[in-house]
Amino acid sequence: VAETTPDLAAKLRSAKATSAEARDAIHDARTARHAAIKGIHDARAAARRLYARLGYREVDIVPGKFNGIPDVQLVCMEKRV
Repeated sequence: VAETTPDLAAKLRSAKATSAEARDAIHDARTARHAAIKGIHDARAAARRLYARLGYREVDIVPGKFNGIPDVQLVCMEKRV
């Protein structure tokens, strides 16, 4: 193909390179998302432990929107004073 239609061969090479770059970008984005989720989970667990030590108790978890982020699970806590 490269000998008879060099333009087509060049386009195919370019398309393969672009496809590989897109695949790598998707992989990098997924890896970053997983790391962010783990970080959020770790921070949330630490915050829950802190509040429990301070005498708060979890009374409910409700779906909601927080700081413009949809589908957030909000933890409602209370403490008797």
